[in-house]
Amino acid sequence: MSQAVCAGAMMTCSFGAAPSALVVLPLNRTMAGGPPMANIMDNKPIMNIPPFGVCTSPANPVVASMIPVPPPGVIKPQPCVPCTVAPWVPGAPTVMVGNMPALTSTSKLMCNWGGVIQIVVPAQLPGRTPYSAQGVWPPPRPPAGRGGGGRPRWVPGWPPGGWAITAATDGRTPRVTSG
Repeated sequence: MSQAVCAGAMMTCSFGAAPSALVVLPLNRTMAGGPPMANIMDNKPIMNIPPFGVCTSPANPVVASMIPVPPPGVIKPQPCVPCTVAPWVPGAPTVMVGNMPALTSTSKLMCNWGGVIQIVVPAQLPGRTPYSAQGVWPPPRPPAGRGGGGRPRWVPGWPPGGWAITAATDGRTPRVTSG
């Protein structure tokens, strides 16, 4: 069974030299236990798909220009600039994230230079279900104890032009919400 893909998922390209982390902006307002969930349209080069180190694809014009012509020789890797125009395939047809199918760990993305980009680590945290999915809202107050003692603390200056409340959910990790 495939897992949902979230921001920070590790990806590899068949022609890339290094793995890269998927960048998902929280525009769809769908979270998976913390990080934003991805959909099949999170395929924008540089914005969602960072470079994979260096590229070795002979279909890449920058790499092809460095191949010596007289004796066809060794391919010299050049800096990777992903060129992805098609969406990830296949998505999860029954799970929608921002009116698009959710991205799963079995999805693949084609680079125009011939590379196949795939998810290696989906970054979904197992066993953590958001409170809203459990039907519990608002979430229960944290117990008194380490850090925060179950009492919200005021933090000035965030978000810009307003205040924010942080409440320690597990005694260590504060959550920031606009107040």
